[in-house]
This record gives sequence, C-alpha cells and structure tokens, in this order.
Amino acid sequence: MRYAWIEAQRDCYPVGVLCRVLQVSRSGYYAWRRRQPSATAERRQAIAQAAQESHRDSHGTYRYRRVHQDLQEDYAITCCRETVRRVMGDLGLCGKHKRRFVKTTDSDHDRPVATNLLQRDFTATRPNQKWLADITYIRVAESWLYLAVILDCLSRRIAAFSMLPRPCVRTWHSTT
Repeated sequence: MRYAWIEAQRDCYPVGVLCRVLQVSRSGYYAWRRRQPSATAERRQAIAQAAQESHRDSHGTYRYRRVHQDLQEDYAITCCRETVRRVMGDLGLCGKHKRRFVKTTDSDHDRPVATNLLQRDFTATRPNQKWLADITYIRVAESWLYLAVILDCLSRRIAAFSMLPRPCVRTWHSTT
C-alpha cells in the first residue's frame, strides 16, 4: 500500500523523500516496482474485468449474486460469492433495483370535486389574492409522510405548510 502511494506521488516529489517520510527503503520500493503481480492479484484482476462487463451488460441492475452466477456460466471463472462481493465493492459497483410503483391517487370516485376557480390564470396583482395548494407524500423509513403546502401566486413563496403521517391537514405552520 505504501509503495503504491509512492508510485502515485513520484511525479510530484522525489522518491527518496517519499520513502523517508513513509519509513520504507528505496531498494524495497524499486524491488516492488520490478516484481511481477502475484497469481492472486492476476486472478482478482480477471474477476474484476469480468464483473465489470457482467454489471455493464445488465445495465447496472445485477448485484453480486447474479454477477457471480454470470462469472461461472458465461466466463467460466470459478470463485466464491464473497470474492465477487469484495471485488465489486472495490470497484464501486452495486446493483440498482426498480422501486415498486405505489398508486396513491384514485380519481374514479363519486365524491364531489372542487371547482377550478383560477382556470389556469396564475397571475396576481396583490399579495394573498390567489393561493395555490398541493399535497405530496415522502417515503420515510417504513412509512409515509404527507406534506401539504399553500403557495402565494404573487410572491411564489410558501405561505403555510403541514406535515403529518396521514393525509389530513389539521395544523398549519405559517412561514411568515
């Protein structure tokens, strides 16, 4: 690890100074540079290349278990899952999964619907003449948090808001 750091910094500082600071010998550093990579390092490099290709081919969705399966079936590389997990972690590769779509709005109902008084005219000539309101939901840990907001049309600033664990507004917090 020290020798690799010296290798990365040798264009900026003399090798002798770097070796003295890290308390390693110059001869040890140069022997490290001449040394061939070990069989384990070469094997790990082959696993890393195959894992990158498998992860890329899956459009970044495969995690280490599926990549491990690909390495065995498609690349004929025999290794354990833990090795693949560590190699992928070193490379910064992690699988992404699609989130489930959660339907939160039901527009097909018989309840009364408020009339649209603004008719999409969002211009105002004085403060507090026209307000807009909306509600949204935010996923928090294992539940949902509902956020309701009232916006002033003239200033485009939030006039009030409320956050509750259920979609009903009881307490408004004024921002002024």
